[in-house]
Amino acid sequence: MVQPCHAAGAFRSHHACFGIGIVRNTMADSATGLRTDVSPRGPSRVARWLRGVLQAAGGIVVIAVVLSTTRQVSSPTLVYSEAIGSSVAEDSSESVGDRAGHYAWLSKSARRSYEPLARRIETPPGYTRVAVPARSFADWLRHLPVAPEEIPVTTARGEVVLAAKHPNLAAVVALQPHGRRLLNAANMMIRLRAEHGWTTGRLDGLAFHFTSGHRSGWQAWASGIRASVRGREVAFRRKAPADDSRDSFCCWLETVFRYATTYSLLDDTRPAEDQAVEPGDILLRRGRPGHALMVLDIATNDDGRVRVLLGQGGTPAQTFHVLRNDAGSAWFPITRDGKIDLGERGDFTLKNLRHWVG
Repeated sequence: MVQPCHAAGAFRSHHACFGIGIVRNTMADSATGLRTDVSPRGPSRVARWLRGVLQAAGGIVVIAVVLSTTRQVSSPTLVYSEAIGSSVAEDSSESVGDRAGHYAWLSKSARRSYEPLARRIETPPGYTRVAVPARSFADWLRHLPVAPEEIPVTTARGEVVLAAKHPNLAAVVALQPHGRRLLNAANMMIRLRAEHGWTTGRLDGLAFHFTSGHRSGWQAWASGIRASVRGREVAFRRKAPADDSRDSFCCWLETVFRYATTYSLLDDTRPAEDQAVEPGDILLRRGRPGHALMVLDIATNDDGRVRVLLGQGGTPAQTFHVLRNDAGSAWFPITRDGKIDLGERGDFTLKNLRHWVG
């Protein structure tokens, strides 16, 4: 049976989850506006490029990078965006200090020294980051806080996985500023998706699946409903007072992490049949061991070539970090038929790419 979470006092010390400075990220709901439904079954390729979801919530921008069949160049442009209402450009008027407030786990001192991922990692010569709407999931990922350059990737026991100067390490993301209990690769994806939902207040449809297939939603948890797990049997019953606080939110995510795996992510995502890659998409390999990475940013050049930033945790659990390829760049070239070589993690292709559901 799931035991109650007693995180309250400790959580408040650094606005962090789980009393140890580790904050779990929350999945943004369908209002994020980052999903496109460019159907692979449309009557023509042109129709696939031009067809997007026009959502009712004004100011939402649909962005997709569509890949050609043989190389990274196609016509029309690879960046598909259609704005409803406001511009797709970022809100350049927001200060660095204001942006730091979008990452709820950061302590006051960490917010003062906040450095965004986009500042640490520049685009390759001739490439430009794709335009994204302010406060979208893509914008939020682009400005994730990074740890100082001398910080290595470590396990929960403090063992170094990648040294700070390792050629395949581009940056460590500051998701565990003080704690030792870290998330595995699959739960890192959930956390990133989730924390943005908390930041933006898009919580109504926020839910993730257990490996058993049962769906655990934040709103149900906040109303006092808890999961009772006995073997393969899962029942949801009202057992606690209503509580929609940050402490309660973190306790809910702890429960999700306990029962989520790369297999459960299959229920939270769908295959990228549209042959498009978007910020926030995941590359998923299920199994034992499974693995998951997230597309943190996308850049293109005038020829339509596409490169992506990739972030991962790991199993055993380790700090979330941005990868660097063997050519010395943090930007991985991506094509429809090409492979993404991740060394000991093996190769990934677009067959492994998945969009979040909702």
